[in-house]
Amino acid sequence: MNNIEIYYINTDNLTEFNLNIFSKYLKNKNFKSEKRKIQFCLGRFIAEKVLQTKGFKNFEILTKNNKPYIKNNPIYFSISHSNNIVLVAFADCEIGADIEFMKQRNFKELYRRLDIDTNDLSIENFYKFWTQYEAKIKLQQEPCTTHTIPFENNFMLSVSTASQSQITNIKELKID
Repeated sequence: MNNIEIYYINTDNLTEFNLNIFSKYLKNKNFKSEKRKIQFCLGRFIAEKVLQTKGFKNFEILTKNNKPYIKNNPIYFSISHSNNIVLVAFADCEIGADIEFMKQRNFKELYRRLDIDTNDLSIENFYKFWTQYEAKIKLQQEPCTTHTIPFENNFMLSVSTASQSQITNIKELKID
C-alpha cells in the first residue's frame, strides 16, 4: 500500500509575495495571467520544499506530456490549483490530483454537454465527478485507486494513483 501525502498553500494566508524569489521557475515560461504565474511558482516551490525536507538533494523537476516529474527519482507528484489553493500530492507510484473550488453553475447544461445522464444535479456530485475525471487525466492511465474528499471550505479534491494507496497526510505549508 502506497501512502499519499498532500501539501498545500492557501494564498489568502500569504502576507507578502515576492515573485523574484521564484525566478528560477519562470525561465522560458509564458502565462495567461499573473495569478497563473504565481500558482505555477507555488506548485514548484511546494514540490521542492517537501522533497528537501525528505532529504532529497540535487534533483531536477522536468515536464513530460504536460506532467511534472523528478528526473531519476522514485517519488511521484501531481500539482493542482484552484481559486486560492495550490497543492501538491506525492506518492511512491504514478499519481494525478485535482482540486476545484465548488461554485454554483448550470449543472444540467454541463451534464448534457458531457453526455452524462443523472438525476443528481447537486454541486457536490458534479465536483466529485469533475475532480475524479481531471485526476485520471493527470495520472495518464487507468487508476487503481481514487480518493475524493471535501477539502477546506467549498473545495473538492480527488487523487488517483496507479496502485493501491491511502491518504496519510494533508498539511498546509507556510512560506518563511
